[in-house]
Amino acid sequence: MALNYHTATRLSELFEPLYKQVRAERARLRPQTPQTIVVGNLDTEAWLQKKFLEADEILMSVNFPFLEAAIENLVLRLARKIPPSASESWFSAPAATMSGQAFAGMPEMEITLLRMLGEKAHAKIFARLGYGVPELTALQRLALARNLAGNLREHLLHAPRAMQKLREKKSTGKILPLAELWHALSL
Repeated sequence: MALNYHTATRLSELFEPLYKQVRAERARLRPQTPQTIVVGNLDTEAWLQKKFLEADEILMSVNFPFLEAAIENLVLRLARKIPPSASESWFSAPAATMSGQAFAGMPEMEITLLRMLGEKAHAKIFARLGYGVPELTALQRLALARNLAGNLREHLLHAPRAMQKLREKKSTGKILPLAELWHALSL
């Protein structure tokens, strides 16, 4: 794992050396291996994503965690000796399951959501999110599972402590439908 530090006084000066570094690394990596660019805020993430899309017209396998979350996840992985799988980064959170094992990531979350979409016991959760599951085709269910997994991933990346509190039922206030789904998914 290489760790490169890029900084600049102006954001516009940052992109060119960062872009060259990401392109050089990408040529040596397997397609599913993610690259991580630690950012300070959502605006920087959005700007970098826009610039990469303008340069290549595609942006795949690049994660943008915040500095605090990236350091916390790295320390957690090192302390628990949980190396990342082929589709994970050292800076991504190893989410816990019932057995305490690391939750592998997006594909598993999508599969679990797809299973939940087929179970009547979870129909109310999806209805509160605005989805009439019985009317969905198999392809629409797959697309919905991917969309929801992506939304949950974004929440986990950008608000990991809030998601952990929801999972542990320690948050206060009204429980939102997505939080209810996260709680059902993390059991």
